[in-house]
Amino acid sequence: MNFGEKLYYLLGKKNLTQADLARKINQKTSAVARWATGKYKPSSINMNKIAKALDVDVEELISDGHIEKSELQEIKEELILIRADIDLLKKKVFDK
Repeated sequence: MNFGEKLYYLLGKKNLTQADLARKINQKTSAVARWATGKYKPSSINMNKIAKALDVDVEELISDGHIEKSELQEIKEELILIRADIDLLKKKVFDK
C-alpha cells in the first residue's frame, strides 16, 4: 500500500474527508489531494501533522504494510452484516 492509498484508507477509517484533514493540518485541500493521488509526498513537518491528525504513528503512514488480520476480520464481519441487511431489504421489497 503506497502513501496515497494509506492516506485514503486512514481517512476512511476516521470518517474524514480530504478537506477535513486539510483544515486539521492548516493546508489547502488541493495539497492533500496531491498527496492522496501520489503526485507529491508531504514534507516531514506535514507528515508529522498528518500522523497526529489521524492519530497514527508516522511509521504507519510511510510503511507499505498491509491491513492487519484483525482489521480484515472486522471488515469481513461488517460485510456479513451488510449482506444480511440487503437480503432483508430485498425480501421486504419483493414480498409485497
